[in-house]
Amino acid sequence: MKDKIVRNGSPEGKKPAKAKKVSTQMERKRLVEELDGLASQLCRLQWHMRCGMCGGEGSQTHHFFTKRAHGSTRWNDDGLIWLDFGCHIYKVHGKGDTETIRDAIINRIGQERFDALKREAQTIRKYTMDDLRAIKARLIKDRQDLICRQAEELF
Repeated sequence: MKDKIVRNGSPEGKKPAKAKKVSTQMERKRLVEELDGLASQLCRLQWHMRCGMCGGEGSQTHHFFTKRAHGSTRWNDDGLIWLDFGCHIYKVHGKGDTETIRDAIINRIGQERFDALKREAQTIRKYTMDDLRAIKARLIKDRQDLICRQAEELF
């Protein structure tokens, strides 16, 4: 009985391309989840852990421009607002009250930045792994800078 030739470390000369693709997809998914968490942490700090609608203790990040439909602004902190559960689920998603949060965001970032965010939300962007890594670095830096500024304000 003849042994089959092994190329590229796989039996019968097949390339392990599928395994690499799955590995890359899993890495991408983990990185996207990490970016969501970092963006949420930054949002919480920017809003001083207070709901942007009622001023109560917030608990959730809301994307003014939805993550799915407007992926280009998914990790842009200008489009995020910290909300409590009732305001987020009942008022925003249940009743569709987005004017209040739009006004709160504009109050925080200004009309000019909001208009730029709105234009960005209308663009289609496919992020590479390098893009996602750069976004991660920016979010970490922005979070650290904000923590330092808020600590300076206390003293």
